[in-house]
Amino acid sequence: ANADVPSEHGYDDLIARIGIGNVPTGAGIEVAQVEATASSGGYAPDETDPDLLGKTFILQSGASVISNHATQVGKRLYGTGISGIAQGINLIYVYSAEGWATNEFLHVGTSSNPSAPPGDTELINNSWIATFGSVATDTQALRRADWSIDQHNVMMLNGVANSGAHGPLLSFGFNCISVGLQNGSHVSDVVPTGYDLPGRQIPLIVASQGTTSNATGVVSAITALLIETRKTHPNTSGNFFASLTETTKACFLTGGQHLAGWSNNTP
Repeated sequence: ANADVPSEHGYDDLIARIGIGNVPTGAGIEVAQVEATASSGGYAPDETDPDLLGKTFILQSGASVISNHATQVGKRLYGTGISGIAQGINLIYVYSAEGWATNEFLHVGTSSNPSAPPGDTELINNSWIATFGSVATDTQALRRADWSIDQHNVMMLNGVANSGAHGPLLSFGFNCISVGLQNGSHVSDVVPTGYDLPGRQIPLIVASQGTTSNATGVVSAITALLIETRKTHPNTSGNFFASLTETTKACFLTGGQHLAGWSNNTP
């Protein structure tokens, strides 16, 4: 299934439409990858993996052993192998989810604003789910993430749970894009009472992968191509409204393929 990532997500169609020489690659787009710490204590992709050679990783949460989960998500987000769509992405800031949610970025539980994204980060991939165990604290985290998206004009792609109960972090976020699986084997529902703007349906978009983590990586890669296009295409470069994350999100969701039988009506 991984070998079909380009064909199943419109990449091959894009080549046919505009020619391989005109297809964006994610070149120049800096991204952040946030990873739950594995049982080994690792959160970092494997820099020696053939699909990740030549990439620059800046570890924001300290030294780390290799995380297979981070490696697999990375292959889909910026890898150069058969699963990669945005192969031109070369600079990746990597966080542990624990550090990112607390003292390294969101600063949940403090009076400080969230930190600015590192470097020129324009996209944050969150292939993890969690909860602080408190609706109030989770809501604060979600509001901080939404504020960061709005304040720093950064896209945020968040996976939903594969099974079991929802992890409100971070798929309940309003400004983010929540991601599930095309075959529907993910947790889906409306945002429950107690969180901001209850009744919204999640996920917003799906991709064809075996896990929501990998699907989120694919969706992030496609988002990177959109960001590169709006920055470089003569119709959109220099256009303030084209530069807004709200515009990118709207283009992304309206441009997605609506499969037969799809409806946005509440079940």
